[in-house]
Amino acid sequence: MARGEGLEEALVRELREELGAAGEVVGPPLALLETISPDAGRERHTVHIVFPALLSESTGTTATVDPAVKELRWFRTDELGPLDVRPPIQGLLASWSTLDLSRHRDDWPPLVHQRCPWTPEP
Repeated sequence: MARGEGLEEALVRELREELGAAGEVVGPPLALLETISPDAGRERHTVHIVFPALLSESTGTTATVDPAVKELRWFRTDELGPLDVRPPIQGLLASWSTLDLSRHRDDWPPLVHQRCPWTPEP
């Protein structure tokens, strides 16, 4: 995050900078996910804050700006299971796939706080 930048603004900026995608946050955070390395976090303690967001229709499926991003692609809910998602939140992603994005921001599901298993980079 940039100094003075809110979480939602940071998400929109990161989508633009890393994926070349225009996006909009459409609700409050859905989850706070923690991943802590087995050495009590000396190597890494990562906190992921997950927001519901929409990408503009003009966003392509393969365009990326950051060379570290290998691929940008849409997946159906039934395709999430075998993916190497870090942290492994395929179940949460599938459960959110039916959210009504037109709901009022005060009528969203409660925030999920979950400690995710450590999955070191291959």
